Amino acid sequence: MSGLLSVRAAVGRAVRRPSGRREGRASMTRVFISYRADDDSFATVHLDQRLAARFGAGNVFRDSRHLRPGADFEPKLWRNLAGSSVVVAVIGPRWLTGGGTDNRLLRPADFVRRELEFALELRLPIVPLLLGDVAMPAARDLPESLRNLVNHQFRRLHPRNAEATVQQFVDELDDAYGDQPPTRPGTVAVVLASAPPPAGLSNLVRKATADSGLAAALVEQTAVGVHVIQPDGAKAAAMAGDFVRVLTDALHGQPDLGRLRVALHFGDVAPTPDDTVLAARHLANEPLLDDVLRATPGARIALIASDDFYQTAVRPGRHGVDRSAFARVHIAGRDAWVQAPGFPHPRGLHAASEPSAPPVATGVTNNVETVHGDLVMGDKIGHDKNVYRSGR
Repeated sequence: MSGLLSVRAAVGRAVRRPSGRREGRASMTRVFISYRADDDSFATVHLDQRLAARFGAGNVFRDSRHLRPGADFEPKLWRNLAGSSVVVAVIGPRWLTGGGTDNRLLRPADFVRRELEFALELRLPIVPLLLGDVAMPAARDLPESLRNLVNHQFRRLHPRNAEATVQQFVDELDDAYGDQPPTRPGTVAVVLASAPPPAGLSNLVRKATADSGLAAALVEQTAVGVHVIQPDGAKAAAMAGDFVRVLTDALHGQPDLGRLRVALHFGDVAPTPDDTVLAARHLANEPLLDDVLRATPGARIALIASDDFYQTAVRPGRHGVDRSAFARVHIAGRDAWVQAPGFPHPRGLHAASEPSAPPVATGVTNNVETVHGDLVMGDKIGHDKNVYRSGR
């Protein structure tokens, strides 16, 4: 039997005979299989089955098994990749070229290339799995963005003892990444406009993320605006600084896009960002943002950030973020922070007398304090300097 045919047969036998060591137990490990459909997809299918038997079918992502016909596949693809514990890159004899002769990895839009670039950007572990006698690709055959892949320790699926090597590979993944919750903190930005959103808004937001160096940001069009999911927690400060600044500048050049409400929230974005997106959407719909826009005719954006985001990305003062331009507002017992990008202070907030104790939010009243310059830190933040009410 030839090399790859024997791999197929032996992998099939491995799938039908579970090891019993850890089979069937609950797992938090999530595995993303990156492969080329016109490479040796037969081996990939059975590898998927073997991994699913160990980690659970819902924890192993292979696009053709998870994506329904007609689905908008890109958001689901990138969300699953961002929520992975480990990426397995299956490399067969046609991995570079597919069914043709040209090196497809040199095309920027090639999905295998984009998957691995995304994984490297997020510093996810990548395990190359070589099929048969296939050699590890040379650095000269890879685009510059993927050349680090040659430094990743690979594993090989041998044709003569594929049953044992598949089992060993699954065991090694389990030992290295088993029971590691794939939760990943990051930032969600909700950009709301009039409904339906102006044409070109999603493209503008997508360009703003690229120009801000946020290569891993996921941009999704919604019925009334755009969601940006940045799954790299280390880039939160860039969202507060570079992204907001680039987006504001771009809006001044395109008045037809109107004025926007933008909310920023920091929380878990993988394996699913739903709770973090929902929190950001609630903030983006706060009526006080309309007050800010009405009181500031030249402002293109009214920005609100959750306290989780502020403490992570704004308060440290990185990426040129001016924290003195933010006003603190208490909404339903929680702190949030308001800004009109390009202005030293958000307008439209009605002054009230300064209390002797921290204000308590009641009903729909929004109490806001402004902190200028450095925060005085001791047991708590220093006394309020100004307190505002929205008049509601």
